[in-house]
Amino acid sequence: IQQHNKAQRPIILAGVSSNVGELPAATPLASRSRRLAIFGQYPVRKSLYKEHMPRLQKLVEHLGVTEVADIGTTPADRGTLDWAAQQFSGKLRDYGPLPAAEVGELLADSQAGALNSNYSVRFKSGVVGAYQAHALPAIIFPQAGQPGPIELDPGCPTPDQVFAVHAEDVLAMLQQAALAGFGYYQEHRSYAAVLRQILPALRQP
Repeated sequence: IQQHNKAQRPIILAGVSSNVGELPAATPLASRSRRLAIFGQYPVRKSLYKEHMPRLQKLVEHLGVTEVADIGTTPADRGTLDWAAQQFSGKLRDYGPLPAAEVGELLADSQAGALNSNYSVRFKSGVVGAYQAHALPAIIFPQAGQPGPIELDPGCPTPDQVFAVHAEDVLAMLQQAALAGFGYYQEHRSYAAVLRQILPALRQP
């Protein structure tokens, strides 16, 4: 980027903010519904179900989840979603596409969020931004063919990290991850943080 910056203007690298709102302050996971949120575009949700169903089932059991919330647009061919509902023994609820404010309310009343993603580009993900903006630990399952994380992020635990913690202690572990992710979001990716980065550049002559 700098090579093509002929005018030598400031280069701003801003993180991707949530597009479904953000909490002003983190709320404790223990006061929320025992919900695992799976949010995002359908191809990403579909790949999570198809590539990682056994581990998702294990995660649901390990966390004591009572609802798996599938949030987002679903095509007319519901084959994968109907199959996933069977695998979760009735715990999956298909919310479909919702207004941003309603998605934010669901996330703010969930205990964890899951997605299928390349771990190294997690900060380019609007889904990770949405989870962290609502103080949710973003549990990242690796995309097929992608390497695992080189360096672990305290706000984005992997399934293996979650499974390594005893079920009695896992909520406390997820709470630490939620606070770490929320703190990072507030500092680097929130609406206010992005404005703090952009406004000085806009004031340049």
